[in-house]
Amino acid sequence: MTEIKTLNSKDVTDYKAIFGADRFAMTMKTLGKSYVYLHAVIEASPGKEILEEDLVRHEDLLLKMYDEKISDDERAELRYLKRRIAVIGNRLFEYQRKEAKVKEQIAKGERNGR
Repeated sequence: MTEIKTLNSKDVTDYKAIFGADRFAMTMKTLGKSYVYLHAVIEASPGKEILEEDLVRHEDLLLKMYDEKISDDERAELRYLKRRIAVIGNRLFEYQRKEAKVKEQIAKGERNGR
């Protein structure tokens, strides 16, 4: 399962020095919201188990669909799981994208995209 990477204390200090307290607070708030959700889903035991169960069930339903042995209820469940897994994946992607952008900006020493 994916491990969530986090900013280290030097990254945080550098970002605050480059961008100022207001932008720092906004960025940390945004990343923090995503991190709490992703940590609960990916790294915490119950969340990890639920996600793994969803992935296994999704695969089972896909096989039933391909074998043309899927009921209408199972088809609805498959659509639901597909959306749910996509939402989790998108949240993870967005968190990683934002975290990488912060690190990139720190490395460049940029301020406000200049």
